[in-house]
Amino acid sequence: MKTYLSIIFSLFCTIGLIAQDSVYVYKSGVVISKYSVNNLDSLSFNFTPLIRGKVSDIDGNTYNTLKIGTQIWMTENLKTSKFRIGESISNITDNAVWNAATFAAWCVYNNDPATGTKYGKLYNWYAVNDSRKIAPVGWHVASDLEWTTLENFLIANGGNYDGTVIGNKISKALATNTDWNDGPVNAKEGAVCLDLSTNNSSGFSALPAGSFSGSQGEFFGLGFNANWWTSTEFDATTAYRRYIKNVTQDEEKGSIDKYEGLSVRCIKD
Repeated sequence: MKTYLSIIFSLFCTIGLIAQDSVYVYKSGVVISKYSVNNLDSLSFNFTPLIRGKVSDIDGNTYNTLKIGTQIWMTENLKTSKFRIGESISNITDNAVWNAATFAAWCVYNNDPATGTKYGKLYNWYAVNDSRKIAPVGWHVASDLEWTTLENFLIANGGNYDGTVIGNKISKALATNTDWNDGPVNAKEGAVCLDLSTNNSSGFSALPAGSFSGSQGEFFGLGFNANWWTSTEFDATTAYRRYIKNVTQDEEKGSIDKYEGLSVRCIKD
């Protein structure tokens, strides 16, 4: 989950001939192994190169993509205003209309086109679930199970901020290195907002796009949280979402009303 240059740099940082007769191996600044040089015949390192690509939607927006584990994800939030067949998705800016809608709709944060360009559009779940499909051909909105697959892969492969392989501490691995606002002085260790330079080890590049609260009729959270719909319904009025916050260390899951406005991430079929 690192570029070749950063991998090479990491080798110099994490494996050192501290003494003439010993090799020390570090993880997160802690020695985890020590070997006598006399007992080693050779050292070899195997790396999986990053597999990057691009895909475009029906509107002509182009997205960067990245293979993470066995999955290929867009590393940007969806921006399309049309279904893949070319039909328009309703752009609703009036709160009363938005709350009453049981059809596909989108908005952008503060109804400002510039935020849509940077952070992507905010969709209701009816857009996610529409049979006309909002994802480009060959792609789909990630399900709750597919998010769990991503989560488990990151936890098992160094995505936790502290290098452990148990527990969900992957928010920093998902969050981009920019745009996240500072948290309180008592922010939890491993929180996204602490030392942004250590974020985004996965390449997922999550921006704090905020959301639109249909129930409150306001936008909130820009700079502080990222929220994504899953394609998985919870019940007749709610569906599952995934989210991270600037002050926490874990990627979280919960159900939310289908008329809320959240970001969307797509995954390759």
